[in-house]
Amino acid sequence: MKHPGQRLTRGFHAPSVEIGPMFVAVDSGYPMLLEQDGCELMELDDITPEYARTARRDLEASEDRRAALDALPGTADVTERLVWRRGRVDAIEAGLLCRERFTARPA
Repeated sequence: MKHPGQRLTRGFHAPSVEIGPMFVAVDSGYPMLLEQDGCELMELDDITPEYARTARRDLEASEDRRAALDALPGTADVTERLVWRRGRVDAIEAGLLCRERFTARPA
């Protein structure tokens, strides 16, 4: 599992950014950003296991309903979305993506 502050190798960085969320790791880390913004970090939870379960269910449901999705008008990108969902699951399982929940309050 990749942990905050740990750098990705060049070969894994681009795919992780492509598959990952819009909000990516920052050099100083989110706890530092919260502190710099005048907040006090109350709690930090690793919710990666829950995110992984959700991503797997999403992928499995899409694969199970592939024929129905293909039959809908305007869904020409079903294959592309399935590839993205598979990539997301693979990246989580490889430890390239994680999810954390921050609870903070004004300092």
